[in-house]
Formats: sequence, structure tokens, C-alpha cells
Amino acid sequence: MMESSTQHLMKLAEESHDAAKGLISMGHPRFSEAQSYYTMFYLAQAVLLTKGLTFSSHSAVIAAYGKEFAKTGLLDPKFHRHMIRCSGTSRSWALWRCTRRSHHGTSHGIF
Repeated sequence: MMESSTQHLMKLAEESHDAAKGLISMGHPRFSEAQSYYTMFYLAQAVLLTKGLTFSSHSAVIAAYGKEFAKTGLLDPKFHRHMIRCSGTSRSWALWRCTRRSHHGTSHGIF
């Protein structure tokens, strides 16, 4: 039986999360946080799909998630803030922004 689109997105999110955990265990927290963005992105796509909403760009998914779930309080707005902060992690400036470090070397990422 073919899996539904929502199930497929949930599976991608799970695989992405596993990859992020693996990167942490290998001592690569910045790359783990970048991978974690994709976990959030797949989950956002899945919950938007439950409302029949699909989008072709990352920015549209993030905006719709904010409108449908964060602003309404259906889901905790902190997840929307994390997605905004970590979006575009393939660009070095966004990776730095997503994984900036404090003076004490503590990550301010999602973990």
C-alpha cells in the first residue's frame, strides 16, 4: 500500500531528526542544527497538509505555518520562531545565525 503524503513527510522528519542526532554524536552541533531545520520544515509541511495546504517554497511553508498555527495558538509559536531563525541554512550567514554561540560556547539552537 502506498503511504500518504502526510505519512511520507512524517517519515522524512523522523529520518532528518535521526541524522541531526547522529551529527551531534559525531561532534558537529552546527551541522546538526542545520539538519534540524529540515526536521521542522517537514513537520510544518505535514501539519499544513492536514488542512489541505501545500506550498512550493520554504518561505511560503514558514509563513503559512505562522498564520495557521503560531498566530492562532494551535501550536506553540516558539517553533515558528525557530523555523524563521534557522531558515536558509544552506547559506553560510544563515547557518551562523542559526547556530550562533554565546561567549560561554553554548549553542542557542533548538536542542
